[in-house]
Amino acid sequence: MEQVYAAALLAQEAAIAALVDGAELTAPFEAAKAALISADPGGAGEELAAKLGKSIGTAIGLELREPSLTLGSKSKGAVQRQGLTLVHFSAKLERFVWDRGCA
Repeated sequence: MEQVYAAALLAQEAAIAALVDGAELTAPFEAAKAALISADPGGAGEELAAKLGKSIGTAIGLELREPSLTLGSKSKGAVQRQGLTLVHFSAKLERFVWDRGCA
């Protein structure tokens, strides 16, 4: 479990580091995914990265969770801007941890 937690923490830190003005909204998602694959806890990096789901967060826009501003692989072309407020920023690793009996 400690390896999975450490990998999740690395993924979160990588995603936060990718939140830069002018970068696409896909950057944090791809950074988190790459960090999980690179950490490869217990030889399950690819499996863990697959558990990320469609996104790792959203931005506040006209709605609380603006569907056009998700931090995911389908947000190509959407660009981060300084001052963008993010909500629901998580690595969504709960299912993986539960499936592995780590919880």
